[in-house]
Amino acid sequence: MKTSNAATVRFCLAALAAIPCAATVACTTDVTNDITIVDDGGAPATASSSTPAPTTTAPGTDAGAPAPSATGSDGGVPPPPPAPVFAGLFATGIDGNGNLLATGATDPHYVLAGDDPSNPGPAAIVIQPAPDGTYTPNTSTSQWISINAQGNAGDTTYTYTYRTTFTLNGDPTTASIAGSWACDDSCTVELNGTAVDAASYAAPGWLAPQTFTIPAGSPFQSGTNTLTFTVDNSGAWASGLQVFAITGSTGASSEAGSSM
Repeated sequence: MKTSNAATVRFCLAALAAIPCAATVACTTDVTNDITIVDDGGAPATASSSTPAPTTTAPGTDAGAPAPSATGSDGGVPPPPPAPVFAGLFATGIDGNGNLLATGATDPHYVLAGDDPSNPGPAAIVIQPAPDGTYTPNTSTSQWISINAQGNAGDTTYTYTYRTTFTLNGDPTTASIAGSWACDDSCTVELNGTAVDAASYAAPGWLAPQTFTIPAGSPFQSGTNTLTFTVDNSGAWASGLQVFAITGSTGASSEAGSSM
């Protein structure tokens, strides 16, 4: 109900006419009262304000912060890089960072074995080229390795092997390896115990670098693989091996070893 009455009420103290007004009583004969009554039947009105009511958020959240995203999907922590297709292919005479080792140091990537009782290994030792000057030189990215610091096998016909391992993370059916090498006197390669017909260097194999290939279809396998470089000594005193470069590939991808 809504009612707006402006009623003029005239209070006439007629009933008290006979009673004189006391000096302390303010008598009036004309009192006007304006009375406004508003009633819409709802809840009592509340004060209005131009300031919006505060927004309530759940405890521990930030209404102004963006929603968290999945790791690595939109600028978060990036996923780790994929593993290299070939890992562990190294030229001879270098460390894990491709730096040349000192003469007399042990090559950490090749393990020596053979039938020479005086030089059974397993250390493959970095040497300078043979003192007679006939060896192809060391390079800035590879060096000769041998059975001892002098590279001296004596006047014998022993056979020496230098084994190295690598990891293949790609398709073994399309994998291949290419490289270049030199050796004294002659050398061949085996992959996982199988001779590679395309990889051999006949004596005199120490005069100049020559390329070798382990083609697709060779017995590569996923995971760890072993290359064995077999070096035959024909009776001269010196023996050694230098792998100048070694590169692996699968299909269209190609990854060099630590040195070229």
